[in-house]
Amino acid sequence: MTLTATPALVERVVARTVEIAAIAAPPLDEADRTSLVQRWWTADGLEEVAVDRVGNVWARIRPGARVVARAEPAAASAAAVAAEPAAGTGAGAGAAAPARPAVVIAAHLDTVFGRDVAHGAVGDGRYLRGPSVGDDSIALASLSALAELLPADMAVPVWILATVGEEGLGNLIGITTALAEPRTPVATLVALEGNWLGRVCHTAVGSVRWRVTITGPGGHAWERADAPSAVHTAARAIDALVGITRPTGARTAINVGRMGGGESINSRAISAWFEVDLRADSQAALDALDATVRQAISGAIATDNTDNTGTADTADTADTPGGTGGTGGTGTTSTGTTDTDAAGRAQVTATFDEIGRRPAGHLAVDHPIVAAAADALRAAGRTVTYTAASTDANAAHRIGIPAVAIGVTIGEGEHTEAEWIDLEPVAEGLCVLADTVIRIAATLGANP
Repeated sequence: MTLTATPALVERVVARTVEIAAIAAPPLDEADRTSLVQRWWTADGLEEVAVDRVGNVWARIRPGARVVARAEPAAASAAAVAAEPAAGTGAGAGAAAPARPAVVIAAHLDTVFGRDVAHGAVGDGRYLRGPSVGDDSIALASLSALAELLPADMAVPVWILATVGEEGLGNLIGITTALAEPRTPVATLVALEGNWLGRVCHTAVGSVRWRVTITGPGGHAWERADAPSAVHTAARAIDALVGITRPTGARTAINVGRMGGGESINSRAISAWFEVDLRADSQAALDALDATVRQAISGAIATDNTDNTGTADTADTADTPGGTGGTGGTGTTSTGTTDTDAAGRAQVTATFDEIGRRPAGHLAVDHPIVAAAADALRAAGRTVTYTAASTDANAAHRIGIPAVAIGVTIGEGEHTEAEWIDLEPVAEGLCVLADTVIRIAATLGANP
C-alpha cells in the first residue's frame, strides 16, 4: 500500500514537538510531559489511554485480529451434549480468543537536562533547534500519527507507549515496568529515537555504573604530609583503568564522568569519589569488564596502602561495613577493612555503590524484526546503517522480546543545548515508521 503523511499531519507533529520540547523533564521528573501526552492522545480519540504507576502513558492504535479457537472433535456423552452451549456461542462453535501479542512502539519522555536549563525550540522553517528536539521530543510527537497512517485492519494489535526514566540514572525504569506489567501482551518492541532516520539499532549496548568512594584518615597537609590522601588514591585508581586488559571479541568503553572530594586545599583528603561508566555490546563482555575494572581499582588501593608510611591518629578505628553487590543502585561492596593495618599504618578503603545497570542484547541483521525495519527504509530509498546503542530496547532484550530502535528524521547534537533536527524528512520518516510497523505486524500475523 502507498503511505502518505499529509501536510496537516506533519504540521501537527512539528507543532507538538515544539510544545513538548518547551517542558523540562529530567529522569524520573516527567509528570508535566506525562500529562501533556495523555491529553494529546485523549484528544486524538485513541483507545485505552492510561497512565501506569510509574508515569508511562499507554494507548492502543489498532486492536488486531482475534484468533478463533476451535475445540477438537470428540465423542460426547449425553450429559455433555445437554450441557453444550447454544450453537455459535461457545468454544466448541468457534469462540474468539484474545488478540495476539502486540507491537509496541515506545518513545521516552525524559531528557538529560535539568530544570535549570532553558527549554524551548526555535525553528527557521527547515530546522528546529533546542534541548531535546530530537531526543526524544519529535519521537513522542510522532507516535499517535500511526493512527492516521496504519491500515484499519491489522493482524496484530498496535500500541504506543511514552516512557519515563530512559536517560541516565533513570535506569530504564519506565520500559522495565511497562514490560513487567504490560497493558497487553507484547510480541515486539520498537524504540523510537527522533533523529535516527536511516539507522536500525539491532544491538543493545549494556552498561554498569559505579560510584566509588575512597575514605582515609585525613590530616594536615604539612604536619601529616605522609598520611594517605583519599584524593590521591582516587586519582591512582582512575589511572589504573587506562591500562587494563579489555575483553576481546566485543566493543567496550570505560569512562569516569564525574569526580570530587577533599575538604580544603591544605588537608590530606578524608574522602573522595568518582563515578565510572562501563559499556559493552555483549553481556559476557560487560560482565568481564565489570569484574576487571573492580579488580583494578581494588588493586590500586591495595598498592597505595602497601606503599604508605603514615600512621593513624588513633589505632582503634571502627571496621568499615561490607555488603553485597546488586542492581538498580542497591549494591554496595567495600574493599579494605580498617583504617589502619597491623603495623598501625593509616589505610584507605573503598566502597562501590552501583548506581545503574542496563543489559546488553543483540538481534542478527536477518532477524525478521530487523529485516522489517531495514526493508522499510530501503523501500523509501534510504541507505540502511546498522548500529549499536542504549535505548528502551535494552529492557526488551533482557526478557527475550525482540526489539529494534529506529528514527523519524535526521539531526545531531543530542544531549547538548545546541541539538537540532531537520524537518524536511519528517513526512518520509513517519511513513517509514508506519511501514516498519506494517511489516512487523505481517510477520507476527503469519507466525502466531
